[in-house]
Amino acid sequence: MRPYLELVEIGLKLHSLEEIKELLSHVLEDVDLVKKKGELWIEEKETSTFVEMKQFITEKTSEILKRCTSVTSEQTKELDVPALSVEKGDKDDASSKTVTEISTLSSKDTVYLQLTEKVNEIDSNFSLQSEKFKKLQQKLKDQQTIIKRQEDTIQKLFNDFEKENNSKISETHNTFNERFQEIRVEFMTELQAASSFISQQQTQWETFCLELKKKQEKDKEHKELDVSTKFEELFEKQKELSKKLENSLKIQESQAKDFEDRNNSTKEIVKMKDDQGKLFFKIRNVQMEITRGREKEFFCEKTCQSDVKCIKNCLHIIGQHDQQISEGGQDYLHGYLDECLRHPGHLDFIPVDTLGLEHLPEDIRDKDLYDLIKAVADLTVRVNVTMTSPLRPMFWSDTKTPYSLYNMRGSQELRTGNGMVQNVVKILAETCPCQKCQLSGDPKPNYWSVGVGTVVSLVYDNIEASHTTCRFFYDTEYSSEIVLKVEDKNVYKSVENDLSFFYCSTCDETLVDKLEKSLKQLSRLQEWLDLKYRKTRDGHKLMFLVSHPHGCSKRVCLGQWKDKYTKSVFITKYTYLTSICPGCSGAPVYFLGDRRYYHSGSLNSGLGYNTNG
Repeated sequence: MRPYLELVEIGLKLHSLEEIKELLSHVLEDVDLVKKKGELWIEEKETSTFVEMKQFITEKTSEILKRCTSVTSEQTKELDVPALSVEKGDKDDASSKTVTEISTLSSKDTVYLQLTEKVNEIDSNFSLQSEKFKKLQQKLKDQQTIIKRQEDTIQKLFNDFEKENNSKISETHNTFNERFQEIRVEFMTELQAASSFISQQQTQWETFCLELKKKQEKDKEHKELDVSTKFEELFEKQKELSKKLENSLKIQESQAKDFEDRNNSTKEIVKMKDDQGKLFFKIRNVQMEITRGREKEFFCEKTCQSDVKCIKNCLHIIGQHDQQISEGGQDYLHGYLDECLRHPGHLDFIPVDTLGLEHLPEDIRDKDLYDLIKAVADLTVRVNVTMTSPLRPMFWSDTKTPYSLYNMRGSQELRTGNGMVQNVVKILAETCPCQKCQLSGDPKPNYWSVGVGTVVSLVYDNIEASHTTCRFFYDTEYSSEIVLKVEDKNVYKSVENDLSFFYCSTCDETLVDKLEKSLKQLSRLQEWLDLKYRKTRDGHKLMFLVSHPHGCSKRVCLGQWKDKYTKSVFITKYTYLTSICPGCSGAPVYFLGDRRYYHSGSLNSGLGYNTNG
């Protein structure tokens, strides 16, 4: 049996080797993890930046090397520890111990060499990864150079396009002037010819009169008796005519007096309306002065709204909705338009069919902006609702503030507002559920679902959706009626954000083509204009709104936003000053350089505010 001390020493050496093995396995696992993460970054499957990835690999490599160095130094110290003493007399045991120590030292050297090789391999891999990072960094610089060139090219194309348009406009103007001069010359020629003809006719008439006078003088003697008799008859007739004329004059004087009275009454009515309009504007100006004195319109962080205190210690106000409620139904909508006191005459509401570049501010007369407004207008629909849901809540969530139209629950009075087409989806292998197909008895095999967004205060739930219709392209009072019924089975809403979304069904391919074209135009222009005006949006503060005021034909209103409140990264609450009337709820409102929202309501100050998304 071997001596106890020798067994202990050898056992300790083997245990040290086992510890080295375990430490090295952990080191190799860490190396594999670092390599895997670096390869994922190279393949663009890792979201870290170049600096973060480089720092991570450097730190991990340093940590691994320190661990390897620590293992090497510790084991080297153990090798330097003197061997356990043995009895001098036992030469065989001493020689055996020497052989064991030599073998142990050899194995230690082998492990040290292996560790050195691993460290060298890690250094090599790190150098290789550094080179790859440098190449990727160079590629990134090249890509940035390419993007810069593309931006320069786009700007050049834009400038060339603008110059070409200016040239065409100038040519058109010159052509118009030339044509106007030609028409003017032709008109003057015809006028001279007509004047000459009239002069000739006048000369002939004078000659005829002279001849007639001579003939009358010759026949005078023969006709004196007849003339005298006829003169008496004419005198009698003249008396009768004089009496009739006197009676007619009396009647005309009476009618003129009545007309003057009616005219005075009309003037008084017009004056009263003018006084009412002036009073409204005075009240609005006072409210605007009060508003300008506040630092912000919005005080409640929960709702970002203002107008009625929701709880005792909250300054939050919820504004009033801008729906047109018509007791007389659709037939009386134009009556509300004519009798409106908020904006008499609606001079600031631009009919969409007459909108031109001249309506835009002089410093932002951008053709792309004009096309964007037209695209938004094409996608804006009038929404008619003939039922107020009995399920509307009494209060806003977590408040004691009354919810919109709670007092009208169950009412069937007409409410009008707006919505905007968000998408068009083709439905295959299902028959069209639109009203036209159902009445025909032969529905088409495929159809399209048109997604429309609006405010939840206008269309609250499935009950209201089942009594809702959308009218498309109601641009003028003479536009053809394109009306689709809303599907009541797919209504999505967010009461907190005042958003509602639903679908209409149609098999009208012409309508779908127009909507899809406008959606593509909107997507392209919105992305380009957001990039173009993002840096200047806080300067010009331009915004526009497309609506159907009082439920009538489509109008565009331009204005400026006053304050903004950032609720989250993707949600900004604005207050804005523009022309707003009943019937504007749910209208798409666009802030140049930012994004598009829906018009939610108006504050007591006269400012409007948007939805939360």
